Amino acid sequence: GQNDDATEPKDYRLGEAEEIVLTRPNEFEIREKLVPTLRRALSDKFFDVRAAAVIALAKVGGQADLPFIVRLLGDKNKQVRESSALALGILGEPEAIPYLVSILQDQPQGRRLLRRTSILTRTRSFAAYALGLIGRNIGEDPAIVSTLTSYARQSRKSERDISISSITALGVMRADSASPVLVQIIKETLRNDIIRSQAVVALARLEDPTHLPVLEKAARDKSIDVARSAIIGLGLLAQETNERAVKFLANTVEKGSDPQAKAWALISLGKIGGNKARMVLLRALERQQKGLKAYAALGVAIHGRNRQDSSDGKFLHEMFRNMKGDSAPAALAIALGILKYKPAKDHILDVLIGRGDPDLRGYCAVALGLMEARDTIPVIQKLLDSKVDPDFQRAAATSLGMMGDRKVVDLLTKILMKSKTEYTVSSAAQALGFVGDVTAVNPLVKTVWNEKKVADLARANATSALGTVGENEPLPVLHVFAVDSNYRALTESLRELLSIL
Repeated sequence: GQNDDATEPKDYRLGEAEEIVLTRPNEFEIREKLVPTLRRALSDKFFDVRAAAVIALAKVGGQADLPFIVRLLGDKNKQVRESSALALGILGEPEAIPYLVSILQDQPQGRRLLRRTSILTRTRSFAAYALGLIGRNIGEDPAIVSTLTSYARQSRKSERDISISSITALGVMRADSASPVLVQIIKETLRNDIIRSQAVVALARLEDPTHLPVLEKAARDKSIDVARSAIIGLGLLAQETNERAVKFLANTVEKGSDPQAKAWALISLGKIGGNKARMVLLRALERQQKGLKAYAALGVAIHGRNRQDSSDGKFLHEMFRNMKGDSAPAALAIALGILKYKPAKDHILDVLIGRGDPDLRGYCAVALGLMEARDTIPVIQKLLDSKVDPDFQRAAATSLGMMGDRKVVDLLTKILMKSKTEYTVSSAAQALGFVGDVTAVNPLVKTVWNEKKVADLARANATSALGTVGENEPLPVLHVFAVDSNYRALTESLRELLSIL
């Protein structure tokens, strides 16, 4: 529970963590250790290991790995073929463009690469996503834009997924030249609602304020999916001086009937900022039902992270101390972490070391990581080292990784080597990947090749983690598909793509 028990000495609970900086693998370690392991894993007997290996190799490899990925396009398993197509996009090499175009267009060359007499719709969709990633990497390549816009326009029901994946790819690559096509699709009210809603998201991702009138109109669309996407888009494009947009979002929150639209309006208000948006967010925290309080808390944190005013943190802290159950306390803890509001640290720590809901305790651990509360590292280490729920274990490891605690690698390695359950090993492997220290490479490699004692799915997770360790970007390369997405209007391929993140 949350208490201020003065009999518990603070130095018992808190301590000074050893200052050791986590280090990513260098180029030599990637070339000599990671790449050979992942290339070898491309021929593993288990399809999930092969699928994980090709994505991981694309993350850490270079131009020399292109032939290895192309070869795997002809795998007998469709999930591996999809992952290989996506991997060509992650690798980001322009030489892959003709391969991907031929797959997307179901051409003879693409069929030969895949060893198929025809190419499945979902595989073609993954080729579209891959073209978007290459376009994001190299800029607006005319071959990519023309291919994607031609499929974005088509309206055959059998190719709806391909249309949506092409639209999504245009948004991810920020193809400004495609904006007239996207605007036209949004305006065609007889077109499928999911296609139109994803076109709204893609248009917003171009981050061109001149498209605001299109989004403002779409926010009032009869289609709930289109309106929701436009509400997300207003958060990307509108400024706090845009009183009309702020008023519309405020009305959505306070008078709207769609809970999802209300939730996303709260996040958009946080992004737009300004006093009017802040007042709406604070009112929602006090008045809305618990599910929406969570979004309001995150909106306040997004709004407040660039302000030097501590009043938002104080308000959220008071709510956190007095709230019980549901999702709101978890969101309040994360919001306090985003704001780095240190006065809330002890109360968050009280919940963390209590015996309450493991999910809430996990969020509290992550909040302390966001807060960079390094004096809580010994407590979190101790919790991680005990027998705990695997999801809580991953949250605790995430927190320690955020704070640069290298000892977390030793703790997770011990769990990795001793645990008997597939889920716990998978969880520890994923956490090691997130922490990203070079010392995680050897235990992960051992896990990948320990076929006798480690379940195949756990080996696949360890393979995936090697790619995460080797990534030199702060966020996973595929995050661009998840950020500001309308995840309530998904196709089969988009749902699968977001699961790979």
